Amino acid sequence: AKTTFLYKRTLQPGTGEYSWQDLNGDSIQQVNEFFIAPFQDQADFIRFAVLSDEYVQTNNLRFNQLLQLEPGRIWKSGKGLMPFIGKFSSLSTWNIERKSHQREWISAWNPFKFETIDTSLVSAQSAFQSHIFFNRNHPIFESSFGINTYFNQYLLLSGSEQSRQKIWTYAGKYRLADSWTLACQYLWGEKQNASQSFAQNAYYYRFWQLEPELLWQKGSEIQIRSRLKWRRMMAEQAEYQIPAMIIQPGLDIQWAIKQKTRLRARLSYAEAKFDRLDMPVLTLALLEGLSPGENWLWGLSLEQKLSDALFLSISYDGRKSELGQPIHIGKAQISAQF
Repeated sequence: AKTTFLYKRTLQPGTGEYSWQDLNGDSIQQVNEFFIAPFQDQADFIRFAVLSDEYVQTNNLRFNQLLQLEPGRIWKSGKGLMPFIGKFSSLSTWNIERKSHQREWISAWNPFKFETIDTSLVSAQSAFQSHIFFNRNHPIFESSFGINTYFNQYLLLSGSEQSRQKIWTYAGKYRLADSWTLACQYLWGEKQNASQSFAQNAYYYRFWQLEPELLWQKGSEIQIRSRLKWRRMMAEQAEYQIPAMIIQPGLDIQWAIKQKTRLRARLSYAEAKFDRLDMPVLTLALLEGLSPGENWLWGLSLEQKLSDALFLSISYDGRKSELGQPIHIGKAQISAQF
């Protein structure tokens, strides 16, 4: 059956998953104006899938594959290249679910057929991950290289919706001394969103992201982490290219006291550059909820073990954009484990 989505406001603010952006300024909630909330305090809506009475006949296909290679279990020692090859390992997963009303039998049951303009697809989800590791879990040095691809398409009463992304990742970690660790991650890829009925929700952009960090750790008690996020994006709209950039340094501190109390504090400054404020959907996708200009984000949290079964959690988060007022969010929770 064809599907439509309904969005309902939660009883308590910040307990949902979606936020409402009034794209046309008419103060009326419309189905294309709900997005995954970039910050939890904005997540005031949850989504329900409602099936219509309009049915289409489909061929259903499901494909799952996992491949793991660990040559180090065989080639741990020896001469020649074998010990070096044994330092490598890999893990790959591929999950596909697809519904299609294509009449050609071979096309309908080919799990790898995902054409951008394929009108035979009723719904499709494909997630592929593959990573190659070198010196995995080594205490001094380890690195990895991987690719993540995701494709999602579903048929609504209003038309077809589609999203896809492809992300390449390289990550490395090196222990400089007993208390110092240097890590770095580099990502690049592309993201795309298409809508058959809401052209203003369509976008495509490429991005490059660098994330170095330096960690100082004293046993299991104190951790101080300094980090930097540099992200450059290039969106394509018709024949135009629209650049954007985020530079975000930050500092995280964690302090554990006698395995009963854990304190965390974080502070980051983000400078976001993007000039096309007349494109709210693209702005939200590129800046991840940040506002153009200067942004400050901070947070404090306390986790306390009251007894063997009772746990107390208190958190405070805040943020401030260049032109906006400060936003403060506080939460407290007591949980019991049996």
